[in-house]
Amino acid sequence: MNLTQRGICGIPARIIFCLGFFLSFNVSAEQEWQRGFVQLSSGSNLYTEYRPAAAGKPTLVFLNGLTHSTKDWQALLSGLHNQDYGLLLYDARGQGRTLQNDSLDSNKLINAYKDIINFRGIAMREQIRDLNLLLDELDISGPVDLIGLSYGGGMSIMFANKYPQRVRQIIAMAPYVVPLKEQDQLIRKWVERNYGMPPYFGLTEEQLYDIGLWDIVFTTYPVVEPSIFEFPQKIFGVFQMVREMRKFIAEEHVAHLPAGSLNLVVAGKDEYIPVGDHNNFWNAVPAAARGSRLDIQNMEHKMIIKAPRYMAAWVEKIVLRDSRIRGGIEFVGNPETGTAVSGDTIIDLK
Repeated sequence: MNLTQRGICGIPARIIFCLGFFLSFNVSAEQEWQRGFVQLSSGSNLYTEYRPAAAGKPTLVFLNGLTHSTKDWQALLSGLHNQDYGLLLYDARGQGRTLQNDSLDSNKLINAYKDIINFRGIAMREQIRDLNLLLDELDISGPVDLIGLSYGGGMSIMFANKYPQRVRQIIAMAPYVVPLKEQDQLIRKWVERNYGMPPYFGLTEEQLYDIGLWDIVFTTYPVVEPSIFEFPQKIFGVFQMVREMRKFIAEEHVAHLPAGSLNLVVAGKDEYIPVGDHNNFWNAVPAAARGSRLDIQNMEHKMIIKAPRYMAAWVEKIVLRDSRIRGGIEFVGNPETGTAVSGDTIIDLK
């Protein structure tokens, strides 16, 4: 791809800048950052921040949590010591600046509320297709390292299983692996009570489920995720993704993972995903695909916010292929001591 190409809104170009976002086009030896929107053949127009790798160095691709955007990775990035990595951050459809730049206007939002069952979701399989196209558009040909938090962790697993030739390693931090049981059970009970009853007569159970899910997202998600009101479209983008991700089961996407690629990170005090769900997922991953598992004591779900430098140090150990982190080895992590311990093996992450 010719990075000297320019484009303005409405004029075809692989890399464009609009809405006041600056994009750098002259890639120097210092690997200058490029920021702007990338138009894909799928029709998606993704906000992207990209710094090309130095020769022979890997590219790290960061996949956002459900309500996160590129800005939520900044603290972790500041903890990376090696400046030669390629770094790719982007907002997938339904997230961040990509969503803000979308054509989801206020009239559509109102109509969506009136007609929930026809409000199209955003499927994770579509998002990983976009990532594959994005790598092509940026001419990133070598295998990449995927780093994903929560929803992004689930995306990293699905992508690596679908496109194993494009992936070197996966670091899945507190990944979404199965539907949230309590939420699912609550909605299914509501569906059972209301199926065939007015005003829902004639609706299928699937359509009723979407209505129940809409109510859950709009009434409970803001309580635990106040950032969901960061901008008007955000809660609708979250609903679009949640509507589809409830069908995602991570263990159905592990058969083709690259050898030794999966590095799972589990939060000991995860508020959203039970440790048991991660245990079940880990046990379903083929032994040949396992790289490592890190269980972090007293850690909450948003580990890149709670302990960004600790997580940056762990990411860097894996990216640099530390010989102690392989073969499915399991560590116990402690950000307070800055260590990861497995038997007699102690890794310093300070």
